[in-house]
Amino acid sequence: MKSSSSCSAQDALALVSKKWLLLALNSIAVYGPSRYNQLLERLSPISPKGLADVLKLMERNGLIRKDNDSIRYVIMSKGSDLDKAALPLLKWSRPFCRDKNCSVAVEMDGQLSKLSF
Repeated sequence: MKSSSSCSAQDALALVSKKWLLLALNSIAVYGPSRYNQLLERLSPISPKGLADVLKLMERNGLIRKDNDSIRYVIMSKGSDLDKAALPLLKWSRPFCRDKNCSVAVEMDGQLSKLSF
């Protein structure tokens, strides 16, 4: 994600603006090491390709790693730091969800109810 014409802050903001990245990262942070199919189910309606792309992007940027022994995605300290920073944004965004029964909205409610800000 690094480019010679941009600064690190621009790179970081471009990374976190990727669709599904913060929700996928938060799911791994909350539930712990997660398999691809578990994430796909939790983040429905994400597409399989969309999930694969965001997982690869998070791996490349040191936010998560793939544990090849258990075939699970594990959050790294850099990812944990980003998740903590993103929690207020996730909480702020929740009222904007139109479909209150959407699986992502229900999941987010469960996660956010466990947090204190």
